[in-house]
Order: sequence, then structure tokens, then C-alpha cells
Amino acid sequence: MRLAIIAAVLAALAAGAAAVRSHLIGVGEARTQARWDKQKAIDQAETLRLERERSADQLIKFRNAERISDEQAKRPPPAAIPDLSPSLKVPPPQESFLEAATKLSSDWLQKLTASGTK
Repeated sequence: MRLAIIAAVLAALAAGAAAVRSHLIGVGEARTQARWDKQKAIDQAETLRLERERSADQLIKFRNAERISDEQAKRPPPAAIPDLSPSLKVPPPQESFLEAATKLSSDWLQKLTASGTK
């Protein structure tokens, strides 16, 4: 009889422990799901914010393109602009320092050798 009572008490303790364990697991799952849902809401809000920024940037680009095209339409046609290229001619390049120094030293060397042979 004692053995049956001890077995019944142990079975009740095991059932109670299983119930407590199940409850704690459920609480943990609920907390995890709540954290998951909270992070998902944060991610969705950030995605929405970024999408709004992108659409605002696209709107700014579109308005800038419209403004630029309006400004270009107001400009005179290219034929009405005078040709300034003759007045912008680049002068021919002058001797470099190295070329001038080489010429000077060769002239000096020729004079030196000519005076030495006399």
C-alpha cells in the first residue's frame, strides 16, 4: 500500500513538474513571439521610411530635370551664339627650359672649341 501511495505522489509530482515546464515554455514562446512581432514592426516602419525618402529623392530629381529643361528651353538657339573660337587661339608652345639650356651649352661648347683651336 505504501508503495502505491509513493507511486501516486511521484506521479502527481511528475505531472505537476510537466505542467509547470509546459507553462514556462509557453511563457517563453509568448515572449519570443512578442519580441519577434516588435522587431518586425520596427523593420516595417524603417522600410516605409526609406521608401518615402526614396520617393522624395525621385521627386526632387524629377523637379530638377524639369527646371533644367525649362532653363534650356529659354536659352537662345546655338546659331545665335557668336563663334568665339578665333579669339581663343592658343599661342604656339615656346621652348622648354631644357631645350634652351641644351642650345646654350652647345653654343658655348662650340665657341670654346673654336677659341681653343686658334
